[in-house]
Amino acid sequence: MCDGSTDVAEPISALTRDAGRDGARAIIYLPPYPAPCMLSHPIMLASNTVLLAAPGTVTLKPFSDSRGDPLVLAVGPAHDVLIYGIDIDGTLRDHITIKNPTRVVLIYQSSGVILDHLSIKHTRGIAVEWSTGITNSGVRNSVFDDIGNYWQLTHSRTDRAQTLNWDCGAENLPRHRDLFIIGNHISNTGYDPIATCRADRVEIRDNDLAIRSTQYRDIVSPDYPGGIYFVKASQGIIRGNSINGAAGACIDVADSQQLVIEKNLGQNCGASGAAIAASSDVVVRDNVFIDNAQSATPGKRMMLQQGAVTLLGPISNIKLSGNTLKDNRQQATQTWGVEAFFNRGPITDVEMGSNIIAGNARGSIDTRLRCEPKAGVEVCRTSP
Repeated sequence: MCDGSTDVAEPISALTRDAGRDGARAIIYLPPYPAPCMLSHPIMLASNTVLLAAPGTVTLKPFSDSRGDPLVLAVGPAHDVLIYGIDIDGTLRDHITIKNPTRVVLIYQSSGVILDHLSIKHTRGIAVEWSTGITNSGVRNSVFDDIGNYWQLTHSRTDRAQTLNWDCGAENLPRHRDLFIIGNHISNTGYDPIATCRADRVEIRDNDLAIRSTQYRDIVSPDYPGGIYFVKASQGIIRGNSINGAAGACIDVADSQQLVIEKNLGQNCGASGAAIAASSDVVVRDNVFIDNAQSATPGKRMMLQQGAVTLLGPISNIKLSGNTLKDNRQQATQTWGVEAFFNRGPITDVEMGSNIIAGNARGSIDTRLRCEPKAGVEVCRTSP
């Protein structure tokens, strides 16, 4: 019985242990409860397990003094796990969170793990952390709100946390591969809502990110969070997402290859609509990036990235076409439609197709690409 006060961690854990005992497929159904199911320690899910509830009828909630790591759910090493319809609430009220800053859900060394129709709200730590070699897994049709915002009480950049984070891990550990993040709604987050690192074959599609973060006004940091962060990754598709109000870039790509960024709406972000650094073979097409570089307005801390699309070298083989790169405000903050910086290396083979570029503070395209030859090296070659 879930009554909002009784610890039910052990009865639910007994079910999950029984489910994983013989390796056969098991469905654990949690019936509707009006009060939260209180947990003193996390629930571990084994392979071939479904944890199921009708969406909106069951809430798992840690006690305020819980010391678990993770706080609520753990999966791994495991395969073929579905978590469906579960709500998780990680706070008391008004950002008065539990003392433990750890992640709420942890998935590690696992394959075929799907989170579907989840709702996770009011957490001090990361909502879902995927750690070490995750394959054929992802999140879809779920809602995440008020994640990792303890910084609002402390004004410390160390008290920010991601919503969905595929951890980088050490270089000698297996990479993530075949990931999907589809159809989720993420709002009011402290750090990157979606962060994928050291991953191959990633689909990030049709997510709504209503972030509403003005961290650049409140704290000093060298790394204001983006909306979608794609780093050390390859063979990705970022398509059809709406990103509104990230403190940094709407879409932030670094040290990645073979990526398509298309049909996204990025607006009101602190830095660029899309920032691409140290990457190659990237297609940016049919996006709308408007009214960004908010942190560049007078009285706010200046960001390096101020274009609708910003390229930071070393960059090669970048194609931009069919994009709308506009600033509609009376006092424009997007400096250029497309800008580039030599930064740490050359910028070569940037192909500009037909784009709609207008209303930006200084113009459409930084024709110098801000990457003049250094030490006798030709760093820019662009077609008109």
